Amino acid sequence: MTLLLNEKKSSVEVPEEFTIGVAPFHNGDKYELKARLRYRIHEGQLTIWYQLIEPEQVIEDDFKGVCQEIAEALPELQLLEAELPR
Repeated sequence: MTLLLNEKKSSVEVPEEFTIGVAPFHNGDKYELKARLRYRIHEGQLTIWYQLIEPEQVIEDDFKGVCQEIAEALPELQLLEAELPR
């Protein structure tokens, strides 16, 4: 993606995809997560944001890790996993 900076048509190359570091849970493991840069021009106004690529995979992996830590620390505890009805 190339952004024009001024009337002189100067430009800067901006990567369409980049990597950020996240920790889904407080004091938890850190993960690299890919994101895409998105933009929209509406009525002359530029809006820029990023879109995370498959964040649910990172959350699921970290959740399993937390459950494993709990199971190892408290073997007498039975962990149950369930989904809320929609």
